[in-house]
Amino acid sequence: MVPFDLSFGVVLSARGFFKVLDILIDLVFVADIILMFFTAAVNKRGVETKDANEIKNLYIGTVRFKTDILSIFGADIFGNLW
Repeated sequence: MVPFDLSFGVVLSARGFFKVLDILIDLVFVADIILMFFTAAVNKRGVETKDANEIKNLYIGTVRFKTDILSIFGADIFGNLW
């Protein structure tokens, strides 16, 4: 929504349908983050693991986790910079 708001110079994300759409998109990202903790992952030894603690440690250390977090909280932060 930030590029859309910046492109047209109108804050549409604060209005009805677009506000609901923005919230739904954030919920999808939250669901994605939560689901990542319940899936198998390949550890540093190249072995697939289903251990929750190992998956947590592997996922939190990735760039994907950081981008997922920024996609939820970063939109408002970056939107306020302009």
